[in-house]
Amino acid sequence: MKRCTTCSVPNCPMDFVSSEGGNVGLSLGAGTGYRLGMGRESREETLRKGRRLINELASQLRLNQHCADTACNFYKIAVMLKKTQGRKKKQVIAACLYLVCRTEGTPHMLLDFSDVLHINVYELGRTYLQFARLFNIKIPAIDPSLLIPRFANQLEFGDKLHQVSMTAIRFVARMKRDWMAIGRRPSGLCGAALLVASRVHNFCRTKQDIIKIVKVCESTIRKRLNELEETGSGSLTIDQFQTIDLEEEADPPSFIQSRKDAKLKQVCALIKLLKQLNFT
Repeated sequence: MKRCTTCSVPNCPMDFVSSEGGNVGLSLGAGTGYRLGMGRESREETLRKGRRLINELASQLRLNQHCADTACNFYKIAVMLKKTQGRKKKQVIAACLYLVCRTEGTPHMLLDFSDVLHINVYELGRTYLQFARLFNIKIPAIDPSLLIPRFANQLEFGDKLHQVSMTAIRFVARMKRDWMAIGRRPSGLCGAALLVASRVHNFCRTKQDIIKIVKVCESTIRKRLNELEETGSGSLTIDQFQTIDLEEEADPPSFIQSRKDAKLKQVCALIKLLKQLNFT
C-alpha cells in the first residue's frame, strides 16, 4: 500500500514531491484554489486547535498516541484540501479519529463518539464515509469478537468474565462461519452471543440487560438467536458446542428465509387451487 512520505496516510490524495532544491512542494491539482503562503498563520492555528481537540477526544476514548497522531494527519489533509469548510469541527475530528479506529481495528463504535461529543450519529456517519472516500481507504469490516470483552466487562460477570467472554467469542466465530455476520451490525451479534454465553455459565442476564449495553433493539437480538437456532450448532448440547467444531457451514440466513417463503408461497397457491376445485 502506497503511503504519503510526509503524513504516512495510505493512498494520500495530496501529492508531495521534492523539488530540485531539496524543498518539499505541494501539488493539489486543479480547482482547489489553494495557494502556498496565504493564510498560513490562520491554518496553523486551525491545525493546533484540531490537534488539541483530537488529543482530548482520544484521551476520553482511551486511544493511544499513535491513533491520535494518525488522526491529526487525516485532519491536516482535510484542512489543506478545504474539506472542513461547512462542517462542524466536532464531526470532522470524530470522523478522522473513527477512521483510524477502523483501520487499526480498535473496539470502538460510532456510537461511542456520538455519546462523548453529543452529536447525531447519522450525521457523524455521513461525514466519516465522505472522509473515507476522500482518503481512498477501504474500510475493513468490524470484527464482532473485538467488542465482546468490552461488552462482557460492562455486564459484570465477576470471576467468570474470561470464561463468559471466550464462550461468547466462540459463538460469534460460529455465526461468522455460518454467514450470519454478513450485512449485520456487530453489536447485534455480540448481544445474542453474550446472552447465550451468560446462560451457559448460569448467569441470569435478560434481553433488556443486554440491550442496555450493546444498544440494539430486542427484535435484533431475537432474530440473531432464531438464525443461530437454524444452524447445526443450534441442535448441539452445551458440552458438544464447547468441544465439537462442526465442519459444515450453514446456508446464509437470507437464503434459508427465501426458501421458506418459496415453500409458503407454494402451499398458499395449492390451497387456492383446491378451493377453486371445491375440494375443501
